[in-house]
Amino acid sequence: MSRYSRQRILVVGASGKLGAGLVASLAANHFTVLAAGRDLSKLRVKFPTLEICTYIQLLREFPAVDAVIYLTAINSDQKLAGYQFYRINAVLPSILYKKAIFAGCKKFIVFSSIKAIDPFGSSPYATSKRSGWLRLKGKQAVTVFFLPNVIGNKLHGKLSLLNGLPGFLKGSLVYFLKAVRPTLDEVALHDSILETLKSDVSPSEVRFRNQMDKNSVYLNTKRFIDICVSVGLLAALAPVMILVWFLVRATSQGPGILVQERVGKNGKKFNCLKFRTMNIHTPTAASHLVSDQYVTPIGRLLRKSKLDELPQLLNVLWGDMTLVGPRPCLPSQTELVLLRKAHGVLTAVPGVTGLAQINGLDMSNPNVLTETDVDYLALRSLSLDVLIFFRTLLGKGINRDALYKAE
Repeated sequence: MSRYSRQRILVVGASGKLGAGLVASLAANHFTVLAAGRDLSKLRVKFPTLEICTYIQLLREFPAVDAVIYLTAINSDQKLAGYQFYRINAVLPSILYKKAIFAGCKKFIVFSSIKAIDPFGSSPYATSKRSGWLRLKGKQAVTVFFLPNVIGNKLHGKLSLLNGLPGFLKGSLVYFLKAVRPTLDEVALHDSILETLKSDVSPSEVRFRNQMDKNSVYLNTKRFIDICVSVGLLAALAPVMILVWFLVRATSQGPGILVQERVGKNGKKFNCLKFRTMNIHTPTAASHLVSDQYVTPIGRLLRKSKLDELPQLLNVLWGDMTLVGPRPCLPSQTELVLLRKAHGVLTAVPGVTGLAQINGLDMSNPNVLTETDVDYLALRSLSLDVLIFFRTLLGKGINRDALYKAE
């Protein structure tokens, strides 16, 4: 008998689409499971051998358990008022957390959504999930799981239409879907939950990286887009680039194009191209560390308009960079390099623009930049890359501080 058979796990929202599979996985690993939900009759049918209770009963008297897994949510496909999303997705988990801790619970695991960390998420569902996360952020014993679309053998919601298709066709469509939208296999989710329950020290947040580096649809489509767009822009903007090169050469000493060593995928260094915006005797350092006195008059205009980055289209064509990804840093920015290496950011091809750039972030704060890079890896998909690219072209960024302001 496993030592985990002595642990009592309360699953709140056990009758939902993720609940039954998780309860079965916990039981198979010899945990004692209690199931909570809105409807007692529904719980009795699904879990005839388990101890069950309603949310009202939890609010009246919280049971003695070792851990709580909070699954309850009003999902994005439900047409309800904003306050209803807020009540279930933000307020209820916060109330139950306080009761659980008071009752001696050692772990409180909350299923949130990647839409809570998605800077483009503004729906009642996304904002309520974000509020729920911020209410619990940094609290004792809390672990927040940011879930993408969870896919098991049986598909739910809008994807349930695919269940009737032949296995090969269904598998192909799901594989394509994974390239377009962030997804997570249900088995991987269960494994991560079990690891968290069995660990003596639980993480405060779990963000599942979208495994796009293993998805051939994503990789090939992204590379195809990179080549087409870079060739098209280089051809269309060739007169502009020649004029910029001439103006840089004519207004200050030095080459028109600066060749600068940057850190690329897997930490491999490459030569990054850009129009020179500083005097030739400028110290080699990150832009935010160099005084504005070194910037040339034409350089100020190029930086403001982002025209200085146009030569990086050649880096994209050569494969050193991609249109959208974490911005490459200098080898001398050792703190940022180490943070990115530790969090797996260096496994991605660096980009001309990225989530951090449209958030208005530079490299002056390595921790915040790395956190945003990790968010990008969790959210990465063809649809997000296209959105970031067009927002960059239109100059539309996001106020990160306002978006993530704690309540």
